[in-house]
Amino acid sequence: MGLQKGQTNNKNGKPKGTKHLKTQQWEKLGEFIIGEGAEKFIEEIKMLDDVDYINAYTKVLSYFKPQLARTILTDERKQIKPTVIIASNQKELKELNAFLDETD
Repeated sequence: MGLQKGQTNNKNGKPKGTKHLKTQQWEKLGEFIIGEGAEKFIEEIKMLDDVDYINAYTKVLSYFKPQLARTILTDERKQIKPTVIIASNQKELKELNAFLDETD
């Protein structure tokens, strides 16, 4: 019969409750990003000129706030039917906007 859940014959195995190395690394990176990394980013972004500041700010903002979808209203002689298009990233959004601009 096999071992019960949570049991092992490996006496040198990881102790119960110990976090996996990758988990520890991700947690350490997260602490850096919200601590020292954030402070450094704020210092650096303050030194940018207006255009570069806006570009950097909007790129970072996309990680905190989702982009709104573009809504197109069309008239097919019955009623207006809304079409919602959702882009999952900046490249896709630009491609969709370019396509929609061509079809207007």
